[in-house]
Amino acid sequence: RDLRWTSAAHSDYARLLLLKMAYARATLALGYNVLLLDADVLFVPPHDAHALVRRHEAFARVDVLLQSDARGHHRRAETADWLCAGVFYAKANARTRRLFARVLHVMR
Repeated sequence: RDLRWTSAAHSDYARLLLLKMAYARATLALGYNVLLLDADVLFVPPHDAHALVRRHEAFARVDVLLQSDARGHHRRAETADWLCAGVFYAKANARTRRLFARVLHVMR
C-alpha cells in the first residue's frame, strides 16, 4: 500500500500540512488574516470565498474557523473530531499567532 499521502507522521501529506501551517503562521505574523482553501474546494455562485468572509457574521466573532473531517455516524476512534486544513480562516492576532506556533511545535 502506498502510504505517501496518508496522514502518517512522516508521509508526503504530513509534510504538505506542515508547509501549509508554516505559511499560515508567517502570514499571521505579518498581520494579515488567512483564508486557505485546497484546490478541490468549490464555491457555487453567488457565494465566493471573499464574499463569505465579508458577510458571514461568524468571522467577526471568532479567531479561527476550521473544517472538520469527523465522519458523523461512521465515526471511528481514529477519525473522531479530526480537524481538516482543507478550508480554514484565521484572524491575525496574538492568540492565533500563539496557536499556529503551538501547532507547528506539535507537528514537528
